[in-house]
Amino acid sequence: MTIELLGIKTCDTVKKSLKWWKDRGIAVEYVDLILGISPAFATELFEAFGEKVINKSSRTWRLLSDEDKQRDPVELLSENPTLAKRPIIRINGAWKSIGFQPELWEEFV
Repeated sequence: MTIELLGIKTCDTVKKSLKWWKDRGIAVEYVDLILGISPAFATELFEAFGEKVINKSSRTWRLLSDEDKQRDPVELLSENPTLAKRPIIRINGAWKSIGFQPELWEEFV
């Protein structure tokens, strides 16, 4: 089983998530979103999770102008990877969850 955890290393929720998997002895492949999100990848995330992929409580979102908040969300996410709600979990190539959801992850352990 291949588990990918997408996030940003400085994010406390990502740190907590990495620890959760490690504590169960499960290796995850970490993918750093800060390195960038292509428009195609952003589209894939929106197809999997819809608007909830954008973390509207993030500092990045709060700093956007009202005009920017009305722009195409795929473009916004590709230009601002820190807008992504984290972590994002993909197992064997299938998108499974977004955000810290250990009760859901238990199903995969």
